[in-house]
Amino acid sequence: MNTSSGGRVRAIMLWLYALLVVIFLLTPLVVVVSMSFSVPMTMAFPPTGLTLNWYAKALTVTGLGESFLRSIELAVLSAFISAVLGTIAAVGMANRNFPGKALVTSFFLSPLVFPSIVVGVALLQFFRTLRFDHVFAALVLGHVIVTIPYTIRTVTASLEVFDYTLLDAAKVLGADELRTFWEVMLPIIKPGVFSGGVFAFLVSFDNYTVSMFLADAKNITLPIRIYNYSEASIDPSITAVAAMMILVSIAIFAISARLVGVRDLSKL
Repeated sequence: MNTSSGGRVRAIMLWLYALLVVIFLLTPLVVVVSMSFSVPMTMAFPPTGLTLNWYAKALTVTGLGESFLRSIELAVLSAFISAVLGTIAAVGMANRNFPGKALVTSFFLSPLVFPSIVVGVALLQFFRTLRFDHVFAALVLGHVIVTIPYTIRTVTASLEVFDYTLLDAAKVLGADELRTFWEVMLPIIKPGVFSGGVFAFLVSFDNYTVSMFLADAKNITLPIRIYNYSEASIDPSITAVAAMMILVSIAIFAISARLVGVRDLSKL
């Protein structure tokens, strides 16, 4: 009886702790969204009155639409490349022991350790040394570098519960390496690949630090445009843009849950 009561108490404490963490994470988002409906010309919380005027003004900000499309294009390309390369890297390192495996793993995951500003400065110097002047391609490469760790981690999580005897069975039945991967392994680890791509998209779409060092006047991403606008004018329209970015993120997660399934995503 005491053991049962103690288990219930621990379960309740765990749920309360999880609830507090969720509240802590969501409160800033709620504040930003609520300020986007505020009537006064300055950002204020709690908002006094409700209006959609700041959303209308946000849509008229010069260059905002162009930057939004550029960020979407950049995030889609970066997510796709990261998903492909991250899957290859994760499959290549999974269930294999080779000299230097820990070093290779640390190398792929290093963008998660180093500050983004360090990565941005390093990439800027690297591209200047090579005299690489294709700005959008440099942005894609930079975003792939900072997003590929997410795809590697999620695919690796899927591979940890993968039954490798299925590969042996496929080979016994005459399937080659490529067909075994495409028809046996990939359908099973698909949630990890898809989730990694979603995380890569969101990280790329919201990235400012790396983009700041690599962008030019013709390739201004949405976070840079928002920052530049906030320097010139501080009004609730900037919170309206932030609210729309939050909405895009929620929509991406909702689509992911619909396509892959909430239970499959939760396993990662």
